[in-house]
Amino acid sequence: MVIEKLKFWKKEEPMVPPLEPRPRGGFSEEPSFSGPSFQPESFHPSPSGPSSFSMPPQGSSREMDLIISKLDTIRALLASMEQRLANLEKIAGQEEEDLRKKKIYY
Repeated sequence: MVIEKLKFWKKEEPMVPPLEPRPRGGFSEEPSFSGPSFQPESFHPSPSGPSSFSMPPQGSSREMDLIISKLDTIRALLASMEQRLANLEKIAGQEEEDLRKKKIYY
């Protein structure tokens, strides 16, 4: 259940363009058909155009919590990989030292 939420790269995006053109410069109207909506519920187009980016107040804290959770997971994975790499480097260093000692004795 938690892992499914973390697999954000596996989300399927709809390949079908919208049937009706959206009005520019305002909020979009609800689709006139009764089928499932492919648009996120919290998405409202910004009237000021692409130059400004602002998150809608609805669900933004939930989205931020999800992003923070994903970043924490990535941070934990990187810390684990860093520890494993340090252990491998330590083992490799010990093996090199053992080989040097063997060369001295032979």
